[in-house]
Amino acid sequence: KAAMPEGARGFLDSIPALRNRECIICGEGVAIPIRVSLDNLEEVLRKAEMSLSSLVRLNIYTTDIDQFFAAHEVLAKRLSAAGCQPPGSLLGVARLAFPDLLVELEATAAD
Repeated sequence: KAAMPEGARGFLDSIPALRNRECIICGEGVAIPIRVSLDNLEEVLRKAEMSLSSLVRLNIYTTDIDQFFAAHEVLAKRLSAAGCQPPGSLLGVARLAFPDLLVELEATAAD
């Protein structure tokens, strides 16, 4: 935790659904992009010696609110398993940084 002193907050911006810098494209909804975004978020948190349970806020950006709600259980189960229920916002946007990107997370964590 040398990079983040005890009691500090970390702002994790732009956690997209990317693997090896390639967009995860899913024509059948956003469940896979949600999983990949959470995997990426957990990796960043792990490097700061934190976990999903360290989240104090989670904003979600999606290009399709209806598809997101159809796959919301993926997010809810993952956060619940970590004992995490952070406040946040769900925002529908016209597009994200990459044209095929469907979901992006913006997280704030504290130890």
